[in-house]
Amino acid sequence: MRSTFRLASLLFAALGVAACSSSSNHASLTRVDAKSLCDLVTQCGASTSLDDCEASIGALLVSDSCQSGLDKATCSDLDDNAALEETCFPKCTSPGTTHCNGSYATQCNDSGRTYNVDCAAACTASSMTYTGTCGSSYQGLTSDKDQCWCK
Repeated sequence: MRSTFRLASLLFAALGVAACSSSSNHASLTRVDAKSLCDLVTQCGASTSLDDCEASIGALLVSDSCQSGLDKATCSDLDDNAALEETCFPKCTSPGTTHCNGSYATQCNDSGRTYNVDCAAACTASSMTYTGTCGSSYQGLTSDKDQCWCK
């Protein structure tokens, strides 16, 4: 049984709820179909429960082309599909940077991949409530990076 897959690892890494500059337009992004994708991930032998998987990736926002690719994905695609990886998580040039885009955050992770995260869904996944603020400060609290503020 596989403990991880390359694309699945990228998906699970996405919920750091920080953000990276991106030209993504929220109107063209939708929540990932976490149930279908997690069904595939668990069928392929990843060592995660369906509930944990859905909680981990349910806040991701993806493009239609990414979701379409994920809908057609196989176990081998989860292991190695550079085109799907680039479509869903394009390379970014400032790893570790963050940027808020209204009600969602875009993260350029330490591996140089871009993720978009719905703030309200990310807070809910952490059993918290989204404050409505995405930025570097909230009610006297500050952060060195933009983030979704949950309470």
